[in-house]
Amino acid sequence: MATAAKTHQQTRKRSKTACEPCRERKRKCDGHRPCRTCTRYEYDCYYAPYRSAALLGQVQQNASPRPAASSLSNNETASTSSPTILKSLEANSGAAFMRRLGLSIDPVNAPKLHLFAWNVGARSPSTGAEASASFRIVDIISQGEMQMLASVYFEKIHPCYAFVDRDVFFQHVGARWQPFLTEVYDSVLCGVAALGSFFSRSSGVIEQRLVALSKTILNSYPAVKPPSMDLILGWICRVVYLRTTATPLTAWMASCTAMHLIEAAGLHREASSGSVLITSSECSEDSRRRVFGVAQHLHTWISFDLGLSRVSLQGAVASPPSA
Repeated sequence: MATAAKTHQQTRKRSKTACEPCRERKRKCDGHRPCRTCTRYEYDCYYAPYRSAALLGQVQQNASPRPAASSLSNNETASTSSPTILKSLEANSGAAFMRRLGLSIDPVNAPKLHLFAWNVGARSPSTGAEASASFRIVDIISQGEMQMLASVYFEKIHPCYAFVDRDVFFQHVGARWQPFLTEVYDSVLCGVAALGSFFSRSSGVIEQRLVALSKTILNSYPAVKPPSMDLILGWICRVVYLRTTATPLTAWMASCTAMHLIEAAGLHREASSGSVLITSSECSEDSRRRVFGVAQHLHTWISFDLGLSRVSLQGAVASPPSA
């Protein structure tokens, strides 16, 4: 009996909290950081997020005072979780799928990762397209041509997104062909006309000049002023056009810009939220919700397609737009 009691006292106590390598390999773990098993077999010792304060206290009590314990800092936990986060980001990426497929079939001769445009691919601008950036829209296209291309846009694209108010748009078209200076809304006119040109299969120098002018207007907006609704609409038109014609990374960067502008303008918050930071009051609540919803949809779509991070707007409480 005395021998049995002595043997029982000498039995090794098992820690209530085991590190993940020991848990996966079903090995005994002493709960230290690093534990003795991981130190012996040179495993990366790390622990899963604690489920209770009691387990946290258990590990802190068993933590080794050696410098090696503190050296297993947050970098180790981050390095363990990074592959999981990366795999989650690339789960819906078509480019990542093709790359992984090639590596699984022939790792040595697998094709490199290429990101092509979704539809017809990026087209080389013709000579003189960039020079038109200093022109006005009335110097590139006539009012009749604008109305024709806009009709194509509202027939082909508007039913899907409907972020451009048709009545407001044609009011600008009716008043724009006057000897006035370039306006921010011209970026919307250029975007709609360029998309109408693309979907009417009449792409050419005019379309490229419209795109170049829109880019110049958007990039020259004074940073000292809060983003206007016209500026944001122009950027969303650009995202839709780049999503259709340019390389995916170009469209992703434009969609990120649109989301940041929306946050700066406060379009992601309801007017009733009580925020004093909402700066754009030039549109109705339904228009505000629709613009934010379309921009968020495009940005999420493109980000998931490429396996890239999304712009997450804190405090976004915008409700869905009306049907």
